[in-house]
Amino acid sequence: RKSDLNGGRVTKLLQLGFVLQPSSRLTFDERAAEWLEFKTKHGREPLRKKEDTSEKEESLGAWVTKMRGKYSLLQEGEKTNLTHEQVDKLTAWGFKWETG
Repeated sequence: RKSDLNGGRVTKLLQLGFVLQPSSRLTFDERAAEWLEFKTKHGREPLRKKEDTSEKEESLGAWVTKMRGKYSLLQEGEKTNLTHEQVDKLTAWGFKWETG
């Protein structure tokens, strides 16, 4: 994502004591690869919340929920940043868009 911070603004923030770090957000492809690795290793979808669920699994489960929400928007013709190419990739890997 493009930043509105130019060099002068960054300098001012640093002078004020701000610590600037690059975003640690993963790309769609990185997250999709994590999902596939999890599903292959565990033979199931990651869980969003459960007593013995790891933080990483919860995060991945939240991503799955988010993708399903974006898919619903795409199906309804609403605005979303999920592309048909991304849907096709996940579908080919066995992603279940509907639950239940």
